[in-house]
Amino acid sequence: MAEYIKRRLSGQKILILGFGREGRSTFRFIRKILPGYPLAIADINERIPSELRDEFDFTHVSFHCGPGYLNHLGDYDLIIKSPGINLSGWAGFLPHSKLSSQTDLFLAGNSARTIGITGSKGKSTTTSLIHHVLSAHFSEVAMAGNIGIPPLDIIHEITPQSWIVFEMSSHQIENVHTSPHIAVLLNLFEEHLDYYKTFEVYQRAKFNIALHQKPSDYFVYNNENENIMRFINERNVASVHVPYGLPPAGKPGACLDNGKILFIPVNGIASDFDFSQRACLPGDHNLRNITAAVSVARILNVPDEVIRRAIPVFKGLPHRLEFVGNSGGVDFYDDAIATIPEAVMEA
Repeated sequence: MAEYIKRRLSGQKILILGFGREGRSTFRFIRKILPGYPLAIADINERIPSELRDEFDFTHVSFHCGPGYLNHLGDYDLIIKSPGINLSGWAGFLPHSKLSSQTDLFLAGNSARTIGITGSKGKSTTTSLIHHVLSAHFSEVAMAGNIGIPPLDIIHEITPQSWIVFEMSSHQIENVHTSPHIAVLLNLFEEHLDYYKTFEVYQRAKFNIALHQKPSDYFVYNNENENIMRFINERNVASVHVPYGLPPAGKPGACLDNGKILFIPVNGIASDFDFSQRACLPGDHNLRNITAAVSVARILNVPDEVIRRAIPVFKGLPHRLEFVGNSGGVDFYDDAIATIPEAVMEA
């Protein structure tokens, strides 16, 4: 996979746009596969901190720093953009083919072994849960993405047998040209409208996780979310649809009923799971996250008994309905990640 990316980058005039965690990861990766290759870095900060100049070899590197850091985008063949940098004002000037990212490069070389998870809320929990369940059955499972692990950091650790569970934010997938083999869309609520011009533009960025799928791929989505269903009806997604939530009417998918999950596969016998008495992941919203994880595991033929054993021992993540303790007969929970009304209402 590293060789594929090396071939794609070679001979191009490359700009790394943004020099935060992911931008630095991109720089380290390119320096490893193409030592001494001429690069450029653009960052809104006036100067690169001195400690980074001690850490990195900036030989043959050009810098565009400060308020005008976006002024030279047209000078480069390939722009590897960090998440969160807003280029909406450049939409009419930059060809889509010029824009790339770590997520885009990673998917171009490894989409067939990648499970991508996105949604307004629940991404990290569901990503971690899917990784937990798959690790109980497969020997090589890695996790990357918005969970805090830049994907290019793990390329040299994965093999052709590895499954990659990849949390994808809207910022990471808005410019991808390839979709993962299994795309999971959990929900769509109004969020990040300080970045996106409208809610529709934000939804389009999220939906990009599935728009490039092939007929042999799978699209797992919450069919109880009206925003998701409206977008599905408006756009052609070529992959096998695996909805969850409402009964899938005899087609592939998973339905929920009082904490019980019935999964209907594309071929084979249906599976049922009862998580109504679970101690982990409280709430109906987490049951939907569990259902998404079950759907992915069954698509990959993880045995039912492995799924039944793995899910109840999952610990959950910090700041998500995390039990803090009891004081004076009152239970206290840390739910700091609930940053939109829908998340608070579920809690």
